[in-house]
Amino acid sequence: MIHFGYLALVLTGITAQGPQTAPTCLRVNLLRHPEAAVITDSNLSFSWVVNDSRHGAMQSTYQIELDHADGKLVWSTGRVKSGDSTQVYYAGPKLKSDRYQWRVRTGDKAGQFSPWSKFQHFDLRLDSPGAKPRLWPSESRWVETSTGHVLENRQHAAFSPSKQVTVKKLDGDRWVCDFGKAAFGTFSFGLSTNYSGPLTVRLGERSSGDGGVDSNVGRSSIGYIQAAAVAEKGVFTVNLPRHVGKYPHSQSLPEFMPEVMPFRYAEIRGIPVGTQPINAVQDRLLYDFDEDASEFSCSDPRLQKVWDLCKYTLHATPFLSLYCDGNRERMPYEADSYIQQLGHASVDSEFTAARYTLEFLLNHASWPTEWQAHTIFMAWQQWMSTGDLSTARRYYAL
Repeated sequence: MIHFGYLALVLTGITAQGPQTAPTCLRVNLLRHPEAAVITDSNLSFSWVVNDSRHGAMQSTYQIELDHADGKLVWSTGRVKSGDSTQVYYAGPKLKSDRYQWRVRTGDKAGQFSPWSKFQHFDLRLDSPGAKPRLWPSESRWVETSTGHVLENRQHAAFSPSKQVTVKKLDGDRWVCDFGKAAFGTFSFGLSTNYSGPLTVRLGERSSGDGGVDSNVGRSSIGYIQAAAVAEKGVFTVNLPRHVGKYPHSQSLPEFMPEVMPFRYAEIRGIPVGTQPINAVQDRLLYDFDEDASEFSCSDPRLQKVWDLCKYTLHATPFLSLYCDGNRERMPYEADSYIQQLGHASVDSEFTAARYTLEFLLNHASWPTEWQAHTIFMAWQQWMSTGDLSTARRYYAL
């Protein structure tokens, strides 16, 4: 059994009776969580999924209401006869920078309205200059708000601690923590005694023959780093050196975020006898992801593992809020990004990482000249997945 999480673009006729329910999966400019971003594009669009208990129910009408955050009505579409449920554009009075909320209800074939959806909030900042990035292109701006740092017009990855760990004693003064899955993240732990002194920590994606971290990764892109640490009271985080981009379009994490690297295993050296690591945490920097948007089950456990690996890869790898080659160069490539876009659309209904990556590559091409042709495929796939032609209209003569 397999289910893919796309936006509902076309719905067929009603075949059974039952009560309507409120629309779900609301989006502003395709952002699944616009409240976690700052929107600087005044050309707002609204999308939703028709949620009806009757199999194959068809939307015949809709009504959108946009309010200020305090509840004062700004715009109402009234009853609109249309089956459109994605990229419905704002057509009200000119908006100013403010916090807004919107909701929608849909009508069935007979014109009977559903209940209103829940309100979705978003911040509109049309005069936002953004924060000047260090190695980020001008299109990508972080803004500090009362709720923290957010990206303009994009979703961003967030830290998610994983405590699912197996701790094992190796020979001598070595211990290893195995978190089961590799992720871009930080590593923190504590000690079972009040020992205070120097430690050596190795983080890596591959295990060595004796169960520790393989430090002989050669010229490959397999993650590995060795860092010095000093034991402190309680739980402390290993300080990782900042990743320095060596290429014109390498991406760096903003300075207010701790540095991350890909690892599954954490080997700690220098732990004295009678002491062991406790409270080990792999704090993973993961892109926004809906685990329930897709599922797959199979009688062959090997194929199930392939599916689980592929799905998790699309959760863990856009840690920079765009598609990139991983930890080697931290920059996007057109052909690689097209493959990631296809995979991402197959496991989650999130399309803004693909849209931003496409626009990034149109302004900051990678070095393989012939790979630029893949941006056409990316633009086509974006339209096929969402019905959104805004990027295509901006960069192509349609």
